[in-house]
Amino acid sequence: MCTAGRKKTSHLTNQHDRNTRQNIWRSLEQSGLWTDCIQNYLSRGQCTMSEYGHSTATWHVDLGKVHKIAHIVMYFPYEKCKFGWFGSYCENKCSENCRVPGKCDWITGLCEGGCQAGWESPECDKKCDDGKFGLGCTEFCGNCRLIEIEEMEYGKCRHVDGVCIYGCNPGYYGDRCLQHCPNGFYGDKCSLQCPVNCTYCHIETGVCEECYPGFTGPDCLSTCEPGRYAIGCYQRRSPFCNTPKCDFISGACVDGCKTDWEGMQCLEWCPVPAYYGEDCSLPCPQNCLEGHCHIVDGSCFKCKVGYKGANCDEECEGGTFGLDCNKTCGNCEHMKHCQHVTGVCTHGCNPGYYGLRCTYEQFCEPGYYGINCMQRCSSHCNISRVCHQRSGICKDGCEIGWKGKLCEDEQTNEGRSTIDDHYTIYSSAIAVVLVICLRCYTYFILECDDGKFGRGCTEFCGNCSMIEREEMEDWKCCHVDGFCKYGCNPGYYGDRWQHCPNGFYGDKWLM
Repeated sequence: MCTAGRKKTSHLTNQHDRNTRQNIWRSLEQSGLWTDCIQNYLSRGQCTMSEYGHSTATWHVDLGKVHKIAHIVMYFPYEKCKFGWFGSYCENKCSENCRVPGKCDWITGLCEGGCQAGWESPECDKKCDDGKFGLGCTEFCGNCRLIEIEEMEYGKCRHVDGVCIYGCNPGYYGDRCLQHCPNGFYGDKCSLQCPVNCTYCHIETGVCEECYPGFTGPDCLSTCEPGRYAIGCYQRRSPFCNTPKCDFISGACVDGCKTDWEGMQCLEWCPVPAYYGEDCSLPCPQNCLEGHCHIVDGSCFKCKVGYKGANCDEECEGGTFGLDCNKTCGNCEHMKHCQHVTGVCTHGCNPGYYGLRCTYEQFCEPGYYGINCMQRCSSHCNISRVCHQRSGICKDGCEIGWKGKLCEDEQTNEGRSTIDDHYTIYSSAIAVVLVICLRCYTYFILECDDGKFGRGCTEFCGNCSMIEREEMEDWKCCHVDGFCKYGCNPGYYGDRWQHCPNGFYGDKWLM
């Protein structure tokens, strides 16, 4: 649109503000027929600008009557928007929540490379839903305290790092409220002690779950009823006590033994302990608790930990262990049974669990999964590169060109939509850049020094056995997972450095 009554024309020039990419038009003369081409008037027909990648633009001007036009200059864009800006005229600012702040598609504004932790949506403008946090919003809040504000319940953690906003539920502690209270403590911030005679109590209520030997009841304040003793008051006194009274902890007969019986618990009749039968010539079964058995038929009064049956000659089975086989194995690998005495999972844990008995649930860092979080999610996972921490299945599916349960199978050209070859090459280049070597194969560089292992070689080997080979002492553990290559020193067992359980010592648990 031109100014009415003006006869002269002016040369127009365009300058770019390099911070905002807005167009600022200025006339070289202060009179004549001219247009300022301010961006806000582009939709009114005053000016026209070509789209990126196009070399032509159409501009219709109605001067109202015939004028003499000396010179016309048109401008069109020739390069992409400056970093951090997008839009037809580079007028929009990219989100600061992009994985690389301000890095977005200069046309659509979609974040390239995904979002920062705590944000989601293509534009990375949406916080994680309540109860979730982290990259791709794939992690869940811990045992955060739930509070009520204006009839609304809140148990949130921070959407970026998972720290509980209002503290932990009773029985848990830590920034993310993932740690159970240690034995002997319970309640808010684990600040309360379990009752006096309690081995360990419920982490929230403080109710005793196991009492010291000789005590019973919800608070472990009651002693065993007459004739019973030991943990849980399960064991009965010897039938050869003079009276029904016995010590509620040890089972010793308070008023002595009946005729011909001896010993603290009045179970010794044969002159030689742990024997039975005529002339006390037969040894009691080896797995009888404390070696005691019936003096006539040799049946055990009680079995050692990990055994059952009248003669205590049967190991615990069916996924059980411990005294009277009354405890259940944890999440051992592939549902295999645990060690019948200690409950240790000898073949490792199922994915997602850890600990000697595989009773603790693990939470892998984003990008890792599997046993001990040692496996890395496929580099061909789409968008967030995050996978299920147990199965390894990609959360957002596979990248274009890849398929399979774990996105490890490359698709053939058959059935693939025709996409520009440059795009395929560009995608491949990205995949190469993202592959970062975190762990090398044996005989390649970056192996940990002797005595260290793990990611970054920051962990130290346990009590591994040391051997001498070619005048060199070698006690290395595996530099990847810390597995002792030549077994353990006496007094230790397991893949790394567990102490022998109570009652055992030496090489491979001698009694």
